[in-house]
Amino acid sequence: MMQKQRNTGINRNIPIQRYIFFTMLVFSVFLVSGCAQKLLDKQNDQNFVLQSTGKYEISKVDVFSEKNWKGTDVAVLGVVLGDSKEAVIEKLGLPDKEIQYLGGNATNLEYSKQLTIAQVGLLIHLDNNKVTRMTFKKPFNRFLVGDTQITNQTKQWLFNQFGKPSRLKLLTFFTQYEYHERGLEVFLDGQEMNGFSIVYPKREESHIVVNTV
Repeated sequence: MMQKQRNTGINRNIPIQRYIFFTMLVFSVFLVSGCAQKLLDKQNDQNFVLQSTGKYEISKVDVFSEKNWKGTDVAVLGVVLGDSKEAVIEKLGLPDKEIQYLGGNATNLEYSKQLTIAQVGLLIHLDNNKVTRMTFKKPFNRFLVGDTQITNQTKQWLFNQFGKPSRLKLLTFFTQYEYHERGLEVFLDGQEMNGFSIVYPKREESHIVVNTV
């Protein structure tokens, strides 16, 4: 009888062991699948990055009125995304101010008097010595044409022109509207535009929900 009870106890443990094994197996599958998906998403993002063409010089072309343009199509006074710091200085001259972040891996070049404007109107941001962002502010209007001139365009104008943004960022002094596949970021102070940035385009994040009301 004792032997029989002991065997029964062992048999009771078998389903528990199987359950634990099955749970660990499922967890491992999800973990591997998640890592594989992240690797695939990263590879897709890298494949999405386009070579800069600079076919639209923003000081001569109203880029906002063009169709199907991307950030990699835009140049400012010859500077395009992907340029090195040396290339920027060769094209624009020495910046009025240079700020380095993250141990020198990130750099902001600010242009004002060098471009004969009173205040900072153009900011060139570099990561690892490559231009990744070109930001335009109101003082740079003298070089801009058409709708790219920053003339307090409204949020409604922005939505009519480019549609629903990919993402909103509520910052301290303004709201940033991002259009990922186009490679555009627009800054609104309240209801009016006060600047914009040209960046590398990237894939839309389908899980992002944006409330534009």
